[in-house]
Amino acid sequence: MPNKVNGKIDKDYQIPASQRLAEFRAKGALPDFPFGTDLDETELAIAKGLMKLKAQQKSHSR
Repeated sequence: MPNKVNGKIDKDYQIPASQRLAEFRAKGALPDFPFGTDLDETELAIAKGLMKLKAQQKSHSR
């Protein structure tokens, strides 16, 4: 978190639980592209697959 390192945000600051969006995204309450996208269904499926692959690679590299 560069802003914490640069002193722009207190090092112990945490986003309040009521403002965190991950929970809502996981429940499907938030769209992936709130302002729309030019990607078709095939491209969206490929993008989701690539994001999962990237996450798996990160978890295995630790």
